[in-house]
Amino acid sequence: MESPVPLRIVVDDRERDEVLLRCLQDKAIVARKRLSVGDYCVDESIIFERKSASDFARSLTDGRLFSQASRLLKSPERPAYILQGGSAEWRECGVRREALQGAIITLMLIFDLPSSGPRIRRNAPGFFSTPVGK
Repeated sequence: MESPVPLRIVVDDRERDEVLLRCLQDKAIVARKRLSVGDYCVDESIIFERKSASDFARSLTDGRLFSQASRLLKSPERPAYILQGGSAEWRECGVRREALQGAIITLMLIFDLPSSGPRIRRNAPGFFSTPVGK
């Protein structure tokens, strides 16, 4: 039986989630370098933008969220968002629930950007190592 080919994940060098990085290194071949868009590039086919609740809220209120989504769409890789944080973080981020939901719906339906979360952090290593389509 052939052993599976390990995933190759490039992590943007500005990404600071060291816990996630260590978990990914246990499951994939990980390299760090500056990415022009996104935070994680998996097998040169998918680009992920990771947002904590507070970062998502800041991006929404300062106007970066949708311009960033537009740049992700221009990437040759398939883009997606990973939204992190438990319900407490999302409640305390300083943005109304309806605005957050509207932004997520806009990313998914208008920009056609899939999103996962918001409780992805503890499952993120498995998320990256699950084959597409499974």
